[in-house]
Amino acid sequence: MTLKNKRQVLIINDIRSDKIEQAIFILRDEKDSRTHGVESDIVLEAHRIINGVLYSPSASCGGEKKHKKLMRAAVWLLSAAAAALLMILLLT
Repeated sequence: MTLKNKRQVLIINDIRSDKIEQAIFILRDEKDSRTHGVESDIVLEAHRIINGVLYSPSASCGGEKKHKKLMRAAVWLLSAAAAALLMILLLT
């Protein structure tokens, strides 16, 4: 059996995540791609995509939960500041 349509594959193993072990990218053919980058550019682009998935606010690894905690902390801090300002105004 002969394959005419061979694809290049990029496998990234060094991902700093407890949820993702490995990422596999199937690269476009050079004749179909708009830019002809060097190999290091392709690896950098793959890492950018992975980081975008891992560290985006909508990532499923607790991003929403972290956002809610920050909002609660901000509300508490603003409430404490308002109470302190009210006490200062009442004492003067």
